[in-house]
Amino acid sequence: MTPKTVFACLTDEAPAPALCRAAATLAAGWDAHLTGLHVKEGLTVSPSFRVELPRSVYAMIDETQSAHADRLQAAFEAASGGLGARAEWRCVSADGDLESDRMVEAVRAADLVCMSAATGTGTFQQRFLHEAVIRQAGRPVLVVPEAAEVAGLSRAVVGWRDTAQATRALHDLLPLLAPGASVKLVAFEEGRRLGDAGDAMTDLAAALSRHGFAAEAARRTDRVDSVSAALEGEARAFGADVLAVGAYGHSRLYDLVLGAVSRDLLRETHLPVLFSR
Repeated sequence: MTPKTVFACLTDEAPAPALCRAAATLAAGWDAHLTGLHVKEGLTVSPSFRVELPRSVYAMIDETQSAHADRLQAAFEAASGGLGARAEWRCVSADGDLESDRMVEAVRAADLVCMSAATGTGTFQQRFLHEAVIRQAGRPVLVVPEAAEVAGLSRAVVGWRDTAQATRALHDLLPLLAPGASVKLVAFEEGRRLGDAGDAMTDLAAALSRHGFAAEAARRTDRVDSVSAALEGEARAFGADVLAVGAYGHSRLYDLVLGAVSRDLLRETHLPVLFSR
């Protein structure tokens, strides 16, 4: 079942054209409805402090945000013009809520959510927007770097671990792939030989082949300094259009103290990455 509802979540202006082109290309290939979504960030103040601002300040903030939203809308309409009635622009205000809360609510109807890569800049709310959507929306999120060009998804690498998140990433990926696509499962951990009858990767490769995909599995037992960099290296060597991974398999505290593959891929990859949780 191919996706029929795609959301492109727009925040920053610089990567917006690349994101819109990628989302529009995928939506057109699937004959899907594409919604461009922007959430105007609310003015949040700590409840511990009483702050009263002049109306002129609120008016200036609203004017600035509206101009920003107009530029994002222009980028979306330029990329999605060929979709006709299947393209829709939606701009909502967070009001007193967090920007991420409103975005999570909006994308729950999506078969696929597309976002630009995280830059580590922007407002405080925007810096954690990707993690919030991936963790809370319950939908697969395709993160598209600014330099990436998406023409279709016919070759994919899946970062495999024996976890619910990685399993979901693999199965979320399948409807996005072109018929007969090539899929490579890659695991960076020691374990049983791939030839073992009960090996999960062997079973998964066989299951993929039953769907008509050209599947293979590889286990890397050598030590790597960065799993995210190693995964991207595997994807590049394979000529992959997309890398799929299970996201945020640990607690927020674990990710904060020891780092996370998900966080590194969000900020450092040069390939589109599908995150599922």
